[in-house]
Amino acid sequence: LSHQESQALQSQVQHERDRLRLLLDLNNRVVSNLDLYQLLQAITVSVREVMQCDGVSVHLPDSDSDRMRVYAQDFPESKGYLQEGSLIPEGSHSDRVFQTGKPWAGNTREIVESGPLHCLGEAEGFRFICMMPLISRNRVLGVLSLGRKEEPAFTQADTYFLTQFASQL
Repeated sequence: LSHQESQALQSQVQHERDRLRLLLDLNNRVVSNLDLYQLLQAITVSVREVMQCDGVSVHLPDSDSDRMRVYAQDFPESKGYLQEGSLIPEGSHSDRVFQTGKPWAGNTREIVESGPLHCLGEAEGFRFICMMPLISRNRVLGVLSLGRKEEPAFTQADTYFLTQFASQL
């Protein structure tokens, strides 16, 4: 192996190690933390760091409306369009992921038909979004949403890993 190939393999192994550490960290936090908000807040921070994205949020159904609400978020560079406690516009991709129980990942420009999320995502500067249903006992409880302002886009491997992570969450 060349030095460059060896470095690439080391980087890949470190990346996989970070992802496995995230799963272990999730299990440890769940066992030791009974407060839902604190748990989800800690998880959004860890996911943002490991997945190398700009923002992570957890959307849960709002008990007073038929919409999703941003329950916990880690988004240091937010411009304020998406904040904890904000209601997600009706008909957004978050709603669709919640209703269908199917993950979605893509470029924000692919969401033209759902204007509200398109506007919020673009307003915050996201180019790529990945949304995972949070499922327990065959029931969707919420949505884990990740956003990136720059490449790389979310890959199939990212989606697979996040599906596994969301099922643990």
